[in-house]
Amino acid sequence: MPRIAGRFYDPTGRRYGIPTYPWRMAPDGLATKRQLTARGLRPGGAAVVAQIMWQRSRGVGVAYLYRLAEAKPKRTPTAGNLRAVAAMLAARSTCQVCRLTFEYCLPVGRVCLHCAQPDRYSRQDVPVNPSTPITLVSFGFRHMPGGAPPVADRVEDVRQRLRDPASARDILDLNGFDARVQAVVLNTPGAAELLDNLVAYAQLPRTGPLHIAIGCAGGKHRACALVRLLAARLRERGFLVIEGHLHAHLPRIVRDDDNTPAAA
Repeated sequence: MPRIAGRFYDPTGRRYGIPTYPWRMAPDGLATKRQLTARGLRPGGAAVVAQIMWQRSRGVGVAYLYRLAEAKPKRTPTAGNLRAVAAMLAARSTCQVCRLTFEYCLPVGRVCLHCAQPDRYSRQDVPVNPSTPITLVSFGFRHMPGGAPPVADRVEDVRQRLRDPASARDILDLNGFDARVQAVVLNTPGAAELLDNLVAYAQLPRTGPLHIAIGCAGGKHRACALVRLLAARLRERGFLVIEGHLHAHLPRIVRDDDNTPAAA
């Protein structure tokens, strides 16, 4: 055994208080926290039973050892845990002056470079964090109480802006999740320009989560398809997108006068 390694060999713990072994000389059945993590395990409250020690350039390194037999499976984070972590990271990345969220944690004081030194840094030097959630919602005005749209930062009413796809009768009983419906809606005059505008709007600097609602008459064809298409484009650009479709599952709206499909 090398002389330096022998210095850390104390299997009885008489010298260091607990059994101690040199680097790579711990007995079988023991593992460090990092080794447990690599196996999908955790100490689970078990006591430290030994340690390993090694000489480093700046002193002595120490790592505690746990019994593999007492280790427990690593816990899987819940949705609430993930939301809490995301909120903490967002707080560390949000400027306390302009309230914009950035791609990195801000220094102590939580003030971005532009607000701290506006004469030196421009707003373009501090891009918005694409991981800040964007919520997209499709809905039908004729299903909403009083015809009022849901609360959102931007509401798009496409009833008059985009032609009713009801003339394509082979898609009447489908919804915007179907590729055929999306193709019909996307080929409607004005749809591509609207999507481009919404993508540009979503990339503007903002202070937090963004909510966009798109509504048509029934919420089954135009609104649903546009939300699906917009979500795909934003995800391609690295944004975290949350989709909601309020009325896409409902039967299509039929006019009472002639039994022909109404706008959807």
